Amino acid sequence: EYSKVVYVDADMFALPWCRDIDAMFAYASPAASLEYFATDSFQCGMYVIEPSQELFDDIEEKRHDVCSYENRGVDSGFMNCYFKDRWHEVEQRFNAQYFCNTRPFDDRCKAFNRDWWNNIEKRKDLCMVHDKIFKHLRAKSEVNEVWWKAFEETQGKLKNA
Repeated sequence: EYSKVVYVDADMFALPWCRDIDAMFAYASPAASLEYFATDSFQCGMYVIEPSQELFDDIEEKRHDVCSYENRGVDSGFMNCYFKDRWHEVEQRFNAQYFCNTRPFDDRCKAFNRDWWNNIEKRKDLCMVHDKIFKHLRAKSEVNEVWWKAFEETQGKLKNA
């Protein structure tokens, strides 16, 4: 029914100042942003895909034997195996991760936060944030404040419905 879909995880949100979010539909399918500081795998918090019955049937057929992906997470692992060498890179600003996947936080993580989150000019270009809000609950940051405000407004609307 749809020619192109932009999938967005429930823990992602669009920043209120983003004015060109529709630009994601211009990417060729499949498309996603690189996993945080990876060079050969993408992050499945947001991706662009052209759905079809053919694609669904092929994924369904190959879901058990496409490659070993259990240590990479079910969705990201499978998608990276299935679309290996066939995906297109989306600008990081459409899937900026407020958290770091490296443990413990290392110099790469600190550089990411310095270069993106602490750079006011660059931060204005961000559109989508993959915040993992549950990892740092009410930590003080502009991103968290935007997320919690939207959450509380939604909760209020649901209670009054």
